[in-house]
Amino acid sequence: MGGLDKTKKMRNNGSGSGYGDETNPGFGTGPGAGLRKSGWIWHILLAALLLANAACLWFVLTASRSGEEPAKEDGAQEYALNVRLTQGEASRLCWAGKTWCSYGDSITQEAAWQSYVTEYFGLAKHYNRGIGSCTFAVSDQTWYANEDGSYHSRFGFDGVTEAPEGTTEHEGYLCSSDRINVSVPEDVDLILVMGGTNDMGSDVPLGDLTYPFDETTFKGAVAATVVKLQKKAPGAVVVLASPLSGRGVDSGEESSLPANRDEEAFAVNGLGLTTEDYRDAMEEVARTLSIPFIDVYGTTGINQWNRSQYIRDVVHPSERGGMALARSVIGGLEGIKPNMISRANAAGQIPAGSATVRETEKGLSAQLDQIRWQRTEEDGKIFLTGILPETLESGGFSVDVSDPDYFRNIKLEISEDGQNWQELYAGMQYECWGDSLWAGFPRTKIRQIRFGYEKGSKENGVFRFGFYQAEDAAGSFHCGSRIRKLSASVNGDQVNNMTDHDLSTRWTSGSAQKEGVWVMAELTEDCVVDGLRMELSDSIGDFPQALRIETSGDGENWTEQEAVSGDQIDFHFDPVRCRYIRLTLGEIPEDLMANWSIHELILFGGGQADQ
Repeated sequence: MGGLDKTKKMRNNGSGSGYGDETNPGFGTGPGAGLRKSGWIWHILLAALLLANAACLWFVLTASRSGEEPAKEDGAQEYALNVRLTQGEASRLCWAGKTWCSYGDSITQEAAWQSYVTEYFGLAKHYNRGIGSCTFAVSDQTWYANEDGSYHSRFGFDGVTEAPEGTTEHEGYLCSSDRINVSVPEDVDLILVMGGTNDMGSDVPLGDLTYPFDETTFKGAVAATVVKLQKKAPGAVVVLASPLSGRGVDSGEESSLPANRDEEAFAVNGLGLTTEDYRDAMEEVARTLSIPFIDVYGTTGINQWNRSQYIRDVVHPSERGGMALARSVIGGLEGIKPNMISRANAAGQIPAGSATVRETEKGLSAQLDQIRWQRTEEDGKIFLTGILPETLESGGFSVDVSDPDYFRNIKLEISEDGQNWQELYAGMQYECWGDSLWAGFPRTKIRQIRFGYEKGSKENGVFRFGFYQAEDAAGSFHCGSRIRKLSASVNGDQVNNMTDHDLSTRWTSGSAQKEGVWVMAELTEDCVVDGLRMELSDSIGDFPQALRIETSGDGENWTEQEAVSGDQIDFHFDPVRCRYIRLTLGEIPEDLMANWSIHELILFGGGQADQ
């Protein structure tokens, strides 16, 4: 639909109504309604359902990372921004702000492709841990490491015959515990392992995956490498990438033939095996160990008949080949997700250099990082101003705070030019983490956001901003921006609480739900509507047990909409043009004691109605 999606965060602190022992969905209900039973089991099931259906993406803004997580300072605050813009970006952005390590041979060491991967995903830090000429399998290769574990040189190359000053000597093959322990950081989020070219060229037998792994064979060595990397960096996703295609025949130094010439046959080693055989063996290892596999060999477009355009010698990619290799790796990583969402904290002025994303099943997101934060104080109030790198057009906004004893008397504003500010909230008080204040407003351009508060007694706190943008940008509207008047069959003096952007206020039926009780909204003009949400805040049990939704163009002739809902909070129906919307309770179970409450009424719209 063209409406707005937002995570529903709720709590029950005793101020809301209770619920009956059993529920009868009646009409207008969805699968979530059947879960509503009393007790803590209900709370757990509902929380799981809400999290599973969450439809916002939280951008956790971090300070620029240097490979190590910054220590949390006293009074540190965490800033987050959620932007919902275009489809197809979520897989890309879930790696933004993460750190990664490429682990392999000279094709890794020469770094002809990693920068493209880093830039595309917005990765914050890359560790290149490639060593030329190395195999997966055990060998006698020796290399020399810098103090930080990076490559310095290796024995027998460029005249090096002993460890240079300031370096340490280590085993060079990929499955070496010595190499892994000294070179691979333990706190990275992604380790991409690429190799096999030198195993093929060195006639390393394929072997099998009998345990304990035989590290003198290719399959055994690859499997051992993965297991050791997982142990060294338990929080990282370890991904196997196959060897690069396009390996040529080495005609020797005396040959007049170019090393990167096109050929009519695939290179074959002394065992009669091709690079493709080693690629297949690596995929078998990945499948056996249940880890992601990227088919570099089969997706770069490099082959024996065009290798001169991509390979600069026997095996190494040229600049163009590096781009083809990067494209292959990027395509593979887009289908792989991080293990967790990492967060960094900063205090004072925050130069946010990167962003990570929490993805949901909706998969809607967009890149919006490098927000500059400025901290000022005025009349005892702290103001944090975020300057966006580009202008955002939005029609919805939310904010969460972690602790009422830290954030007090909150004020929220937005601006396009930093001079003229639109106030969204002022003087709001929060009770606990998880409650979201929500504002819907006519679509406007935003370049700056300002968050003001009085610091309470606690030492630190966390807040999160949320911007929301409908898929159909032209006509969507939310909350009270097009609601002219509200009325209800009971407690009519409370109806304006449904559009005051304050979750601490509500309209309520005042007694147990009863068939026929209604709430009606008159819009400012004829609008296309395709759904609605009733925010519950702490009235967690006060959802409508059965609800009929009707629309009208004149307030006299009504049409019932076939609404669907998975939780009796969000309701969706086919787009319809109307001026009035009426919500009426249907048949209610006799033993139900819960009220019907609405803390905020949010309308979804912007779709095309049938004429």
